[in-house]
Amino acid sequence: LPLSVFDPQDYHPLLITVSGKNVN
Repeated sequence: LPLSVFDPQDYHPLLITVSGKNVN
């Protein structure tokens, strides 16, 4: 899933980065 799906306000920047790497 693209990072756009994750909202910075709901998720921490670190989680977004880690999730992005895991998903991608």
